[in-house]
Amino acid sequence: MADKKLDFIMTEKVAADMDHDQQFACEVANIIFRFTCNDWGEITSDDYFANRSALKQGGSIHGTYTTRNGTVCAITEDALANPKITTIMYIDEL
Repeated sequence: MADKKLDFIMTEKVAADMDHDQQFACEVANIIFRFTCNDWGEITSDDYFANRSALKQGGSIHGTYTTRNGTVCAITEDALANPKITTIMYIDEL
């Protein structure tokens, strides 16, 4: 079985804030770790089950996390894609 590739990209705003705030950068690193472990943060039970379904059948996965700079989202457009690309953004950038 081939390895799945997982890429993370950040919006310009998140990346700039990470460059200027080491604690926030650590929070984002923790978000990435949590997201890859299927810990999607503060989501509804409906969203949780939708994420679980997407892992098996394809579709988008999202997580929402509270940080010192506000709410940050992680969104993977297609859970079965290879490479799987996840975007990290502030909630107001959706």
